Parts: sequence; structure tokens; C-alpha cells
Amino acid sequence: MLDFFVDNKVALDEIAYILCGIICIMTGIRARLNKEAKIGTMIFWILLGILFAGGGFLVRHVESGGIIVGVILLLLGVLSIANQIKPGEFKELTEEEREKNAEKVGGKIFIPALVMGI
Repeated sequence: MLDFFVDNKVALDEIAYILCGIICIMTGIRARLNKEAKIGTMIFWILLGILFAGGGFLVRHVESGGIIVGVILLLLGVLSIANQIKPGEFKELTEEEREKNAEKVGGKIFIPALVMGI
């Protein structure tokens, strides 16, 4: 069973990076709801998602992919320096909602950490 993970290490790494990129892009889309610096926050997260999901592809398969990745990194730095990334406001959960969510998730919350360890 472990041979599968060893033999497909590169493919599994790419899948993990693509999933991280999708999460970042979804965060960027959700950042439109941010009251402060919504455009800067949205652009930051979408660019970060592009780097995670497609950075390896850009560097390996696009002739000037390294330059594109470098420009995206510079844009991320400029957005950070210009203070254009702000955390959103979140509604505080009641104690009952927390307990309900904890019962629903249970021990499943540890599955990603165990899978990463394997």
C-alpha cells in the first residue's frame, strides 16, 4: 500500500498544491464580502491561489513562466506593503452552535493531520 504513495509522490504533491490553490481562490472570492480593502484582499488571495495551483505548471511548461511567477510574487508583496489585505469580520458563534458543530465533526477533524503524517 505504501508503494503507491512512494511511486506517485510527485502526482500526490501536485494534487495537494492544486487543492491549496482552490482553497485560496475560494477565499479570494469570499473576500468580496470584506468591508475594508475588498479588492486588494480578493486580488491577493486569487493570485496566491494561482501560484499554488499552477505555479509548477507555469515554470515547467511556459517559456517565461519563471518571470510570470516572479511578477505575481512582486504583486503579492506590493499588496502587502500597501496594506491592502484586511481580515474580514466574522459573526461570533453561540455556545450552542459551537457544541453542535463539535458533535457533527467529532474526531474527523484529525483525519487531514493523520493523512499528512502518513
